[in-house]
Amino acid sequence: MIKLCHKHECCGCSACASVCPQGCISMVFDAEGFVYPSVDPTKCVNCNLCNKVCPALASRQGAVPQGTFAAHFVDDTIVRSSSSGGIFTVLAQYVISKRGVVYGAHYDDKMNVVYSCAYTNENVAKFRGSKYVQARINDCYQDVAQKLKQGVIVLFTGTPCQIAGLKTFLRKPYDNLFTMEVVCHGVPSEKVWHKHLQVIKEKYFAGFDISNVIFRYKENDWRSYKLRYVSCNNNVYDTPRGEDAFFLGFVKCLYSRPSCEKCQFKNGVSGADLTVGDLWGVEMILGNRGNLLGESLVIVNTDRGMKWLRQNADLLSMTEINLADAMPYNEGLHEMAVPHRNRASFFQNVDAGVDVDVLINEMLESNTTERLKESKNKIINLLSRIKNKVVNTIN
Repeated sequence: MIKLCHKHECCGCSACASVCPQGCISMVFDAEGFVYPSVDPTKCVNCNLCNKVCPALASRQGAVPQGTFAAHFVDDTIVRSSSSGGIFTVLAQYVISKRGVVYGAHYDDKMNVVYSCAYTNENVAKFRGSKYVQARINDCYQDVAQKLKQGVIVLFTGTPCQIAGLKTFLRKPYDNLFTMEVVCHGVPSEKVWHKHLQVIKEKYFAGFDISNVIFRYKENDWRSYKLRYVSCNNNVYDTPRGEDAFFLGFVKCLYSRPSCEKCQFKNGVSGADLTVGDLWGVEMILGNRGNLLGESLVIVNTDRGMKWLRQNADLLSMTEINLADAMPYNEGLHEMAVPHRNRASFFQNVDAGVDVDVLINEMLESNTTERLKESKNKIINLLSRIKNKVVNTIN
C-alpha cells in the first residue's frame, strides 16, 4: 500500500486512488481541509501500483525551456474573461477543432472546485479564470486514459502536481496528450474556502447561496483586478484583492497545503508541454506593447509544446522574451509556499466558531520585523524594475 509517511510529501493528486484496482484507496479530508489517501487494508492485495504512480516517489528531472514568450489572445473579449492573456482558450479551441476533449477545473453547484471535461467551445468557458482552491480530480485520470487509448486528442490543464500525477498514472507517453500547467503559488484549504464563502453569503447576500466567484475580475486594467462574488439570485459583491480576507490569507500562505512548502514539481519537473502564468513586470519587459487587459507568460518545455504554440500563432500576439527577465516578477516559478508564522495558530482556532475572515485578518497582522522586511522587498523590487527598464531602453 502507499508508503508516504508525511503530509509534506503528499500533494493530493489522487493518482494512487485512481489506479487502485481494488478500489481500496479513497481521498479523505483531514482536519485542515486537505485530501489525503486513506487505505482499507482488508481490500489491499499489495499490487504496489499506488507506489508506482505516486509522483512524489518517482524520479524527476526538470525540463530545459525551449522558449519563453509574452503572449495574449487577439480577441480582447476572451482576454477580459481570462486570468491574464487567454492562452488556455486559444489552445483549448484548437483541440476542440480537432474533435478532441479538454479537461479543466470549474465550480460545481456547491462551489467545490472540481475537474471535468468539455467537448465544445461553449463548455470550455467554465474552465477560464483562476480558482484558488485545489481541484478535486475525481475519476478524470481514468477518463483521460480511456480517451487517449481511443485516439482522442486530449488537453489537460492543472497545477504542476496534478500534471505530474496524470503523467505517472498513465505510465507511458501518448502522442495525443497535450498538457499545460499553471504557475502555482500553492493551494489553500478547502475548509477555509467554504467557511469564507459562508461569511460572504451571510454578510452581503442575505443568506442566498453563492453561484460564482471571479478571482480576477477586470474592469480596465488586469493589474488592478478585483474579486467578484455572484449570488444565485444574481446579486454582486466586488472587493479589491487587497481587502479580501481569503485572498490575502492565500497570498500569505496562512493555510497552504503542507506539501506546497516543499513543492517537487516546479521548473518543468511535472513534464507539462507548456507552463503558463501571469507576466507580472510586463511594463518593464515589453514597455508599452503589453495588453492592458492581460498578458501571459508562456514557457515552452517540449518540442510538442513549441509546435502546438506555433500552430496557433495567428490567434496570438506573441513576443519572445528572456526567461531571466521575467523571473524576478514571477516568484511562483521558483519559490515555495513558505508557511505563515501563524499557520498552526490559525488552524487551532479555525473551528472555534469565530468569523473566519476576522480570524484571517487577526493572524495576518504584521509585526515590526515583518513590516521592515516587506519595505525592504518593495525597495529591492523597485530597484530591479528600474534596472531592467534602463537595460531595455539601451537595447
